[in-house]
Amino acid sequence: MRRVKLKGTPPSATIKPQGCVFHTRCPRHIGPICDTQEPPLLERDLGHAIRCHLPVEALGRAAMVSSDGVPTGARQELQGVVAV
Repeated sequence: MRRVKLKGTPPSATIKPQGCVFHTRCPRHIGPICDTQEPPLLERDLGHAIRCHLPVEALGRAAMVSSDGVPTGARQELQGVVAV
């Protein structure tokens, strides 16, 4: 899995945002679930875990968000996998 470079300013370290801590900067933001619910901890590989509402298998396939902030295919591909 390749690394994703996040743009924008990181959230405050003293005031934890609601939902996923990356939701304002995530290129795979899929909707309100990211804004309101903390994602589960998923084991990617031995000793490597991630937090995301997308299943590990879908992360590589999920389209990134376009420059206008709209997911470029993520909602269509993931319908039925997570509630968006």
